[in-house]
Amino acid sequence: MRSKINIAIVVAAAFLAGITALPNAFVFDDRRAIVENQKVIAQDWGGIWKSPSWFQDKNDRGWRPLTTSSFAADWKIYGPKPAFFRAENLLLHAANSVLVLKLAMIAGASPYICFLSGLLFALHSIHTEVLNPIVGRADLLATFAVLLCCLLYARGKSFFTSIVFALGLLAKESAVTFLFLAPFLDIFFRAHREELRAKLGRYASLIVILIAYLLIRKAVAGELLPSSSETSFLDNPLTQADFFKRVSNALYVLWRYIFLMLAPYNLSADYSFNAIPVLNAFAPRNLAAITLLSLGGWGLWKWAKKKRIVVFSAVFFLVTFALVSNVPLLVGTIMAERLVYLPSAGFCILLALILNSPKSRKVVLALSLLVLSFYAWINIRRNADWKNDATIFLKTLKTSPASMKMMVNAGQSLLNLKRYEESRDLNLKAIKLSDKFPLPFSNLGVAYLKLGDMTSAEAAFQSALQRDPDYIDAWVNIGIIFAKQRRFDGAITAFEKALEYEPESPKLHNNLALAYKQKGVALHSMGDKKEALELFMKSKTHYERALSLSPEYEEAMRNFSGLTPWLENREQKP
Repeated sequence: MRSKINIAIVVAAAFLAGITALPNAFVFDDRRAIVENQKVIAQDWGGIWKSPSWFQDKNDRGWRPLTTSSFAADWKIYGPKPAFFRAENLLLHAANSVLVLKLAMIAGASPYICFLSGLLFALHSIHTEVLNPIVGRADLLATFAVLLCCLLYARGKSFFTSIVFALGLLAKESAVTFLFLAPFLDIFFRAHREELRAKLGRYASLIVILIAYLLIRKAVAGELLPSSSETSFLDNPLTQADFFKRVSNALYVLWRYIFLMLAPYNLSADYSFNAIPVLNAFAPRNLAAITLLSLGGWGLWKWAKKKRIVVFSAVFFLVTFALVSNVPLLVGTIMAERLVYLPSAGFCILLALILNSPKSRKVVLALSLLVLSFYAWINIRRNADWKNDATIFLKTLKTSPASMKMMVNAGQSLLNLKRYEESRDLNLKAIKLSDKFPLPFSNLGVAYLKLGDMTSAEAAFQSALQRDPDYIDAWVNIGIIFAKQRRFDGAITAFEKALEYEPESPKLHNNLALAYKQKGVALHSMGDKKEALELFMKSKTHYERALSLSPEYEEAMRNFSGLTPWLENREQKP
């Protein structure tokens, strides 16, 4: 009975952690993963499983069909209502919190430690980056799979373990960490009770599943694993560091993770380029972090001799964290709070042991309540930061003021808020940090365009194209500038170039149709009625294409009706 009450309290705590986030809008990658993902909106199940997931960047080749399928199912049931999507994520978080409680139980922890571990995981503030963006469901599902695999494996349920492992990989590739946990679980739970053949058989089944997953992933996404050469320096500046420099800085980042998990009072949604400067391998900052980690490891080793569960929780944390540590291989970012959602399961068990170490029961209870209350308070405050893109970008710019990526994202948000001068200044600041990336130039161009400075806007968009000739937004905006300046040939060329990359865009077909029409009107007024008619017919073709792609596209309907009088004169001879 007591166990059921503890589980109920853990579930309630998990909902408390995210309930204030329910009214928040779609944020961050939610738009490209859900709102702008035609496969999700149309419930194109075949397309979801046969193509990369929600990634649109040419260097992103992820494949998470189970997660994307869950988005499609939610859209079919709820439509564009993020509160329902987020409520399902909270259910998963509650389930994961209970699994952490169970994990501590099978590891031999006392009932109180198990209960406290589940509560700490449920309320930990570092999880807000998983619970607020709906795309955090990938981490939630992968974590659920790994934790459940651990429980099933420890109880000898090898067949069901394999099934859950396969499903976890289809949710997010980070579920592969269970493969490395399995030998440790064998050592911890049944090292002396089985023959080597039985263990190798279990490992072989997991490896076969992994190989099958990787082969399918290669067929769908084009590669077995993301290539470090395609990882953006903007997202992970460690991509340009040598091995020793990379490891030294990665260990510093590990220290920052541990500090945030102990005291999550200054959380940030971004740690990309320049938020965490990459220093040389022997920088005092890095050496200090390595020293502290070494002392902490030595302390854990001494403690582990007295408490076996310390080994379990520490190894669980290290094994699951290794994949995202940037040490064995580079990942897509130098640091992100969402990456420690799974590793924090081991950390929360360890933290529960630390909080329970005082001899006085009253002190233990007081410490536990203090930490849990602090986490709950941070969650309530932090969830408000994720109200929409503008609030989280501007808030993150305060917590990571040196982050170029946040300068750019906040600059985009300021454009949406019509604060054009502030957006211009912020993007200029980002360009001073690095002029290698097209996005700040594109944002700068939009700001100049809104401020009426066409010359500066065109120069900014041309600068974006110099850095990435395939940058669609820059082509579109240059086309708009040329059209306003009645440079119709340039506008037509720009819109045609943009259509090469997005041939199914109703807006681009509408823009190109309008440019053809405007040039046709100009030629008609000069007496060149034959060429004008050819342009009107091209305009008609693109309007029809725009409306076939989006039948309710009002702007295209209005523009098409404005073309009609010119088409009525099509029999007129020049």
